[in-house]
Amino acid sequence: MKILISESSNKMILTESVLNDIKDKLMSAKEVAIMAIKSTAKQLNMDLKFLLTWGASIGGLMGPLSDYINGNYPEIDEASVYSLIVGAVSIVFYNNEIQIRKVIEDIQEKGLSDVFSDVLEKTKELKNTLSDFISSVGITVGQVGNIISYAFLIPIIPMLISLSTNSDADTSLLVNKLVKSLLSSGGVALSANLLKVILTKIVERIKQTQS
Repeated sequence: MKILISESSNKMILTESVLNDIKDKLMSAKEVAIMAIKSTAKQLNMDLKFLLTWGASIGGLMGPLSDYINGNYPEIDEASVYSLIVGAVSIVFYNNEIQIRKVIEDIQEKGLSDVFSDVLEKTKELKNTLSDFISSVGITVGQVGNIISYAFLIPIIPMLISLSTNSDADTSLLVNKLVKSLLSSGGVALSANLLKVILTKIVERIKQTQS
């Protein structure tokens, strides 16, 4: 028996699927960040609490960096991957090379200086991509205080574009669903109200460019 699904029902199912994918992506990224910070801190006997200034949002940056290193340098062990991530994020987003001197020395001792330079460039690339994206939708970094607070957007930008383009739901309903998924992931450090303002701008801008 052939089961027919209306276009609107199909879009609703796809919307819920993407919302779940967004939640799963951020949960995974958050886990990577926690592991990277805890592992490096324990391995080198360091206090890396400053990396949690913006809470779970940092996972949106560390997750993609971990994927990049594992994809391009599969021979590097997990502890070294975490050190590379912590070092790159600390320098690019926190300008804190002095406080992570132990991490840099550890990377050099392991002969990973060239890899670290590459990861630094990738981190800068992600930062610029994030900055360009939030500027394109009319958001100023000063509204939150630091670009790192937007880092949760990095791994989900393609999903946000797909969701905003293909969903039949009005902006308000879609944003409310997004806020619920993002907050339940534990991968966002912003308040529900601020998140709603930011996502409304993003969804509206994407719909405008696609219309």
